[in-house]
Amino acid sequence: LPDRFADGGSLENTGVAALLAYSDIDGVIAFVNSSVPMQPAAYGVADGHGGVLPGTALVIDDSIPPLFGYQPYGAGRPGENAGYVPYGRGASDRHPIYANSQVFEQAAFPALLQGLWAAGGDGGHAKPAIFTQRLAVMPNPWFGVASAREVTVVWCYLGFVTAWEALFANNQPVLAIIEAERAANGFPNYSTLDSQLSATQINLLANLTAWSVDETEERTHAFSQLFRSTS
Repeated sequence: LPDRFADGGSLENTGVAALLAYSDIDGVIAFVNSSVPMQPAAYGVADGHGGVLPGTALVIDDSIPPLFGYQPYGAGRPGENAGYVPYGRGASDRHPIYANSQVFEQAAFPALLQGLWAAGGDGGHAKPAIFTQRLAVMPNPWFGVASAREVTVVWCYLGFVTAWEALFANNQPVLAIIEAERAANGFPNYSTLDSQLSATQINLLANLTAWSVDETEERTHAFSQLFRSTS
């Protein structure tokens, strides 16, 4: 069979599974800086009655569902791997290389989709899509995750935020740059294969990300709570 050379992203692109191999880690901040914006979709997670669970009809980056034992989103017809289908079920497996990436229980995946969608303002991109979950860790020999335990994960899904853009309402030159980048290059969801971003693009990404963390921390203390002793 042909072989190929690639980075670790061809096996598990978030780094979360490998991180959990360290048994003393009980808090994770997962920045998902994807070229795929979170957006409404036709299908979601099946509710077992011919429909989908509320708040799960979304497209997110392919790297996240496999952490919960789900195949990446499929746009096929219902019954033919539409929406999110667990590995081992459905007409065919998508991205079989991710089939061994599960480190969290399947039952927690709908809550992640619902939480990210609600955090971002239910699709209006009014606020940062940052959501905190307490998750049971499943042993995974592929990644050396040996012990079952619980961790707190702060998921940070990169996306455009209108409240951030509004900060530049009185700075028309910067506002024009932001709008041009959105229209021409899909800011902030640039291609992750593009390593030739300009200084302007990098500064926009850095500012949006930093503001999103600071704004969320001010409202929810999501990040500082990870460092507070529970004893």
